[in-house]
Amino acid sequence: MKLPTKEKQLIRRLQSEVNQEILSLEALHRELKTLKPRLTQKEVSNLDLRAAGSILHDFYNGIENIFRRIAQELNGGLPAGEDWHKQLLTDMSLEIKGVRPPLISEDLKLKLQKYLGFRHIFRNIYGSYLEQEQIKALVKEFPRILLCLKREIAVFQKYLDELSQ
Repeated sequence: MKLPTKEKQLIRRLQSEVNQEILSLEALHRELKTLKPRLTQKEVSNLDLRAAGSILHDFYNGIENIFRRIAQELNGGLPAGEDWHKQLLTDMSLEIKGVRPPLISEDLKLKLQKYLGFRHIFRNIYGSYLEQEQIKALVKEFPRILLCLKREIAVFQKYLDELSQ
């Protein structure tokens, strides 16, 4: 598909914004690595749980920022309704014929649902109610999820490269 110059510029800007978000997600990973030794103890302090929860919250926010930009630029806008966050995640795993390939695999979507669910909990409860085992499980998966996300986004970026040529 051949795009006019303005659309090419929008695609290139989108790519830059996605790349910037990836750098932010990598910074969160570095932060989490410094906290991780304290999270492997049998009893984790509430303060460390809150810190890890905040990083996990920010992690999904960064991912959703990528999804939002792609939805705005390529999908024609964000989903509507009360469950728009869940719908946005689902949308990113779908191919939209004539518009774009899927951004993420079905497998990654299922894994990210846990982070979306945690973010909802983190926003809506007091920090003293955070569940240690849930946070430990999400922290443990974090590096693999980030690596998988980066790989799948790299494939999508190649598609965007083709669009912007």
